[in-house]
Formats: sequence, C-alpha cells, structure tokens
Amino acid sequence: VRAFDVPNTKGIIEEGKKKALKKRSIEITGLGLAPVAYTASHWPSTSSVVLRELAGSPKDGNFGSAYDHFATKEKDPKAGEDACFAIDALCSAGAVDTLLS
Repeated sequence: VRAFDVPNTKGIIEEGKKKALKKRSIEITGLGLAPVAYTASHWPSTSSVVLRELAGSPKDGNFGSAYDHFATKEKDPKAGEDACFAIDALCSAGAVDTLLS
C-alpha cells in the first residue's frame, strides 16, 4: 500500500473538516500479481515482453498468466479474459506510440 497526494478535484471534505482541502490523500494497493521479471535495480519489470506474457494472445484465445490470477481472484473467467484483453490493448497502444515517436 502506498499513499499519494492528489488534487481534490471533486471537492471531497474529510471527516472532521468544514471545507475541502486543495489536495487529498489516496492509497493504492497492488493488483496482487507476482512479478514475472525484475529490472537491474530489483523492481518488478513492466517491459513490453513482461506485459505480453501477462496478456498472452487473447484475440486468438490464448490467455496469459494474468488470466489465472483474475479469474481466480474474482471467481469469474470473464474477469481473467477482460484483464488479458486490457493488457493486450496497453501493449498495442505502446506499439503505436513507439511508431509515432
């Protein structure tokens, strides 16, 4: 879990306060996926190769390792499929961005 300060664009008033602050704190937790590979500085890698392993080739019906995690976690095979399609879309967007650069 990691906390971040973000702009309070929705004007959320914290408990015990009378008016909204300019910034508010949010907490982000990981997805619970085990890292596939690590960088040289020992952080989980998010390279296109790693993302492709997580996604697989969902358009061909070959789902990656993210399928098992999300299908089990959500108790719904559709959640696993959706995760693989989403990661595949991220890979495709990255490829288009690379071509345009």
